Amino acid sequence: MAKRKWWPIVLGIVVFLFIVGAGVLGTGIYILSRQVALTVVETEKPEVAFAETRAKFAGKKPYIEFVDDGIELRQVVHRENERDGRPPLNNMHIMAWDERERKLVRLTLPFWLMRLTRSGNLRFSASESLISDGVSLHVTVSDLERNGPGLVIDTKAQRGQRILVWTD
Repeated sequence: MAKRKWWPIVLGIVVFLFIVGAGVLGTGIYILSRQVALTVVETEKPEVAFAETRAKFAGKKPYIEFVDDGIELRQVVHRENERDGRPPLNNMHIMAWDERERKLVRLTLPFWLMRLTRSGNLRFSASESLISDGVSLHVTVSDLERNGPGLVIDTKAQRGQRILVWTD
């Protein structure tokens, strides 16, 4: 009986799957790059940009506030405005300033990307470069959707960093 050579078939399937996978990955990266907007600007006066953006939310409290009671930095989530049936959110905007690097970063993420998170929990880096060591946020994408469009975070760190997050 003649030996059957399966390896060319297996190799063909592996190559085909690799090509299809690369195509899907490339398409995903292309679509994501068209949806995400990132700008980095070196500036000495970020206050103007923050004031202009903050003016859109005049008189409004951020959804998440960080309160330093002298013992620890803790988060306060204002859930009183949460309601089901709000219109879907389109984007999450992040504006961050780092005093040491003198750079203002603006990032816009499509909200559908936030919905893709596996656990539904949002994780902001709370390291020394942002807010404070050891602060973890307990907010889900669903919480933000129930809160609706508006200011999410407006905080200043002790080391001169500032972050502003809002949704629309």
